[in-house]
Amino acid sequence: MLKILNSESKTITSAAIILSAATLASRLIGVIRDRVLTHYFGAGPVLDAYFAAFK
Repeated sequence: MLKILNSESKTITSAAIILSAATLASRLIGVIRDRVLTHYFGAGPVLDAYFAAFK
């Protein structure tokens, strides 16, 4: 019985770690995307419209 509970605990912990890593990766990719767009388009009405459309 204890082995089953320990196994489930490891599974839940590993799932939480995977979700956390995926969330962090998604946030970092979003920051990189915004930086690249800002680099190519500069601060202006076109980029403001893009950001407003996705808020």
